[in-house]
Amino acid sequence: MPKLTIGLPVYNGGGLLARSLDNLLAQTFTDFVLIINDNASTDETAAICAEYVKRDPRVRYFRNAETVSWNENFRITLGRAETPYFMWATHDDIWLPRFAEANVALLEANPGAACSVSKIVYFTLGGARNLAPDTGPLTGTPSERIRRLFLLMHNCGRLYGVYRTEALKASFPTDLHLFGTDWLVVALTLLHGDHLEVNEVLLEREAQPFGHYVQRLGRIDRFEPRWVDRMFPLHRFNVELRKRLPRNVWRDVASAVAYLNARQSALMMEHRLPFLKSLMTPMRSLAADLFHRRWRAKHAR
Repeated sequence: MPKLTIGLPVYNGGGLLARSLDNLLAQTFTDFVLIINDNASTDETAAICAEYVKRDPRVRYFRNAETVSWNENFRITLGRAETPYFMWATHDDIWLPRFAEANVALLEANPGAACSVSKIVYFTLGGARNLAPDTGPLTGTPSERIRRLFLLMHNCGRLYGVYRTEALKASFPTDLHLFGTDWLVVALTLLHGDHLEVNEVLLEREAQPFGHYVQRLGRIDRFEPRWVDRMFPLHRFNVELRKRLPRNVWRDVASAVAYLNARQSALMMEHRLPFLKSLMTPMRSLAADLFHRRWRAKHAR
């Protein structure tokens, strides 16, 4: 059995899929199986995958009978893994050749850790490149790890790290369709161990435009948003997180969850009412600075 499964859920990714597959198959760590789970694509995705299946025996292709939600396609892909380690991939990201090798090595050297991820750069088609602000190791008690995750939360690129498969499977709820599912999954993995970081950029991701994930609310995840979901996009996330965290952990992280909600609601308002952006952006920056200072002072004692 290989050590690693690379799971690539895809829907109509034909334009960039070949580039991603070439990156993944060129990894210096070769002891893996690459599982592609096609979400009933209508473009050339199936034909591209068929060519790679012929070319490399590590590539396995599956296709859903009908299109399911983003969450469900990721969960189905993960469910096919039988290896000790797992990482998700996408049709449009770029992995440097040592990504899998460096992260698997770090996990093998630290058996108590649940995940390892490198530093991540976000790029735009215009050529801008920015280091992700929310990478970095998450260590300590489960409460400390989850609290730091929420205080740093930005793009949640760490979803695309290398995980211990059983910890990730235990953290991915079934039949759950809500805004922020990726954040919920990552938070729950922190109950199983630390997140480590390879201190070099080995993953490059395309930066999405402002409001991209807000626009997705209710369209991809297949639930009908109520007014409370539109005003407070993490409402259902809060409910599900509280149900799944031990009571003492929830109590310890509640203030960080409140901060994350306030930040996301402000972003929602900026997206829906663009004229507020010039006012909201400095207020968000000031609030974040004050919150982080207070948190650091409290936990330095």
